[in-house]
Amino acid sequence: MKVNYKNLLKYLIILVTSYFIINTLAKSWSDVPAWHEINYLYLGFAIFFFALQPAIKAYAWFKMMLYANSESIEAGKVEVDITQQIKIYYESYMMRYIPGNVVGILGRGYMNQEHDIKMVKSLWGWVLENFLEVLIGGLLGSFIISQVLDLQELQILSYLGLIAGVVVLVKFEWVEALFLKVFKMKFAQKLDGEIEVMGLNLAQRFEIAFYILAGWIFYSISFLFTVASLYGEVILDHNLIIINAFAWSAGYLSIVTPSGTGVREYFMIEGLIRSGGIVSAISGIITIVARLVNVLGELVSYVSYKLLINQIEN
Repeated sequence: MKVNYKNLLKYLIILVTSYFIINTLAKSWSDVPAWHEINYLYLGFAIFFFALQPAIKAYAWFKMMLYANSESIEAGKVEVDITQQIKIYYESYMMRYIPGNVVGILGRGYMNQEHDIKMVKSLWGWVLENFLEVLIGGLLGSFIISQVLDLQELQILSYLGLIAGVVVLVKFEWVEALFLKVFKMKFAQKLDGEIEVMGLNLAQRFEIAFYILAGWIFYSISFLFTVASLYGEVILDHNLIIINAFAWSAGYLSIVTPSGTGVREYFMIEGLIRSGGIVSAISGIITIVARLVNVLGELVSYVSYKLLINQIEN
């Protein structure tokens, strides 16, 4: 009997991903003190709004691939379908639970190669998506530096970084040109003709930024409901949104620990205590429940996508 190694690898990845998701979920749930009462209605709202974040980002991914491959589409060389790209995004998105983010990043590229979309286009899409997430998260989170941490020098540096980020977004073609120059100088013989840029115009880049911003709005609302699930009421405090964004950005940019583990939680606890007026015991529980909401929200989003795809395909 002929073994289909492609399907075997696919199921192996699903099993490995499922193991790490269940492990993360079990650990997060076990860390919540049994004595602390949780409002499950607000917890449900938190999960629901977080589930919208991957959905809007999946659509942003489809639009990026559509714009980035417009010439190939017109020439009839490539077909970029919304169902196809959302599937690729979600499947690779869930691979992030496998230690080492490279699995999810390369997974997206390899899956797109099956549809004749070059790996470099997928990698450019990942770069732009993550750049925008950090830029918007950093913009929201930078307000905490002076208000809470009282670090004026660091605030100036953060604002300069954000200004530079906006310039990069507006003039992203400069980054692409530098990329081409460096790679063609180093790998002229091997890669010339294969290395391409993303090629999105300014309006298209701002459209993608709008979708990423919408994802951040859903994430922020989710965090407000996460806090409400422990307090029993919704606290409409902008500081909570700022703290969440700052903690996420600090964790993402951290190179000390893998995937920012511990860094995000540390800054969230410190921010909640200093700015949110929340006692240390509750702030620690908030970080645990927030992690739980993130995992459950991504699972709900993934399962919803699978059900929707099955309905479309059948």
